[in-house]
Amino acid sequence: MNGKLSRTAGFSETAKRDKFINRLLPNSVIGREQRDWIRDHYAELGEELEDQLSDLEARLEVHYPLDQPNPDQLLASILKDTEEVVVNVLNVRKSQARVVAEGQVAQWLMDCPLDFP
Repeated sequence: MNGKLSRTAGFSETAKRDKFINRLLPNSVIGREQRDWIRDHYAELGEELEDQLSDLEARLEVHYPLDQPNPDQLLASILKDTEEVVVNVLNVRKSQARVVAEGQVAQWLMDCPLDFP
């Protein structure tokens, strides 16, 4: 995650990058817990959310880099689109959607589907 984010202009400085990573990592855990709870209590919503997030993940390799060749724009676009998916599927407040979205983006950064040129 650190190496990938260092390739963005917005997080090229170590202090900014560390602050962002320190926000993403807890959101990764919290967001996963919220998604698991939704899946356990509202199976259809949980399945829809996972399907939508899987679709976004599938587009990380081709669609997003073609639309947003700049790493900063790419990250911003993915964060925005992921948050919109969460809001649209779960009908939650933006603050809650942001946590789930940032958690998902953190996972993609750690698990390699999201990289920057």
